[in-house]
Amino acid sequence: MLQRFTTRLDVPLRGSFDPEPRIAHASKAVIIKGMFLAQHAAAIGEGWPEVERKLLSPPRDGRYLTYGDYPLPDYLRVVFAGAARESPALPLAEACRLAARRHMQAFAVSTVGRVMLAMITEPRRALLDLPDMFARGSRGILIEAAPHGEGVRVEMQHIGGLQDCSAIGTIEGCVLRYGARPMIDVQLRTGEHAVYDVTWT
Repeated sequence: MLQRFTTRLDVPLRGSFDPEPRIAHASKAVIIKGMFLAQHAAAIGEGWPEVERKLLSPPRDGRYLTYGDYPLPDYLRVVFAGAARESPALPLAEACRLAARRHMQAFAVSTVGRVMLAMITEPRRALLDLPDMFARGSRGILIEAAPHGEGVRVEMQHIGGLQDCSAIGTIEGCVLRYGARPMIDVQLRTGEHAVYDVTWT
């Protein structure tokens, strides 16, 4: 399964999909910190009770703890529901992409994020530090980043269900934070393995 396409900020992703198979195949061994679920849960609004009933580890009192551990299937369910509620007129892939651009801000306001990002002033360094950021915000996702041509190659594994939508938005948000406009050559190698060659202007 090799799919390849290039993303630009002003060109929406056109893919729509059924979220349930992706949620069902997500590994329960992959853990995501609550800081990355809170914004999506808030976007669900009045639809939260319906989503909450389907979660493996629903948050106590409906509030995600910044450094709490939550399984990847729950993360996908909350992300997909929140994105669909925020951007109902868009294909789900594009809605997830746009929502995920805010992940860097969620990380930036956390204690560990403030410390890490204080020393970063440009997108190349931010992208190269993505493995360290993911290590502090998740467990079980494999991330590598290295210089590649004029940009940075980011390789992700074990984030199935997100690699053609939210993962793109997360990388874009990383570049946008430093005032640059990203373009990403996306290679979906398998359902669990993707490569992103990122350049910017």
